[in-house]
Amino acid sequence: MIFEVGGKRDFDSVGASAGDNHSGKESELGSGFQNAQEVVAKLLSHNIRVSAMSPTHIRLVTHLDVTPEMIQRTVEVLKGL
Repeated sequence: MIFEVGGKRDFDSVGASAGDNHSGKESELGSGFQNAQEVVAKLLSHNIRVSAMSPTHIRLVTHLDVTPEMIQRTVEVLKGL
């Protein structure tokens, strides 16, 4: 999932590479952040690691050891941002 900080764009035209399950959808985070690095730092303070793809976008991925409960917790933290 890709999140844009302080704005919204359509990523449906972005092609996914083989094996990539990117949904082509984007969600918007609140405008209280100046850039993606601030969001990365805030999520890290909740022990959630994400990647800044650009000054305005972060990317979240899961791994085999991530449980449904961990994902739900991440969703709740993101809702609180």
